[in-house]
Amino acid sequence: RLLFRSVRRHHGALLPAAVVLEIKLPRLDGWHVLAELKADDDTAAIPVVIASVVDDRLQGQTLGAAVQLLKPVSRDDLIDALRGVGALAKEGAVDG
Repeated sequence: RLLFRSVRRHHGALLPAAVVLEIKLPRLDGWHVLAELKADDDTAAIPVVIASVVDDRLQGQTLGAAVQLLKPVSRDDLIDALRGVGALAKEGAVDG
């Protein structure tokens, strides 16, 4: 619940551009975390990138994950995924 309170605390402030989620968490079920993020009006629009040893693309798609990467994940693949969901500027893009 700490995760959800942390994200909700930012209501009205700057929310994360994306969440990178491992499904196999030590004390939490990652699928539950994803479902909770997508069920909450405050966090539903935040893209979730799954980076996990668990390969269940149907479950991820059903619950609303934007991208799913199978570990081990290269730095380039993670950056590409974050750019793909709009969390990072496209390579060569200029802000302004």
